[in-house]
Amino acid sequence: RSSQRSRRRSSSRSSSSSSQERRSFVQSGDTSSDAADSSDSASASFTGVWLLLNPEGQLPWMHVLTINGDDVIDGDGEPLKIVRGEGGATLAGGRLQLDGDMMYRIGKSGY
Repeated sequence: RSSQRSRRRSSSRSSSSSSQERRSFVQSGDTSSDAADSSDSASASFTGVWLLLNPEGQLPWMHVLTINGDDVIDGDGEPLKIVRGEGGATLAGGRLQLDGDMMYRIGKSGY
């Protein structure tokens, strides 16, 4: 039963996102993490608690992301992993990017 719920969540996460949509997050609390301008998201540190700026209409799992290294706890309390590769860092199929104190998750395909 747990695996069915997990599959449904994964499916709803990927199917509800537009491949071009850009979501903006701001870091909560202590902003002394390694977050900085980074065009190389494959080596960037996303560690921190990130709050979605405009959560209306978005799935609850994305409202808050707690990141420690490549380990993520989403807004539903479920664990996720940041995947790093030649194309940069991705989370649940969306490309992650840092710009100062902002983090962006761009589309489900990363484009």
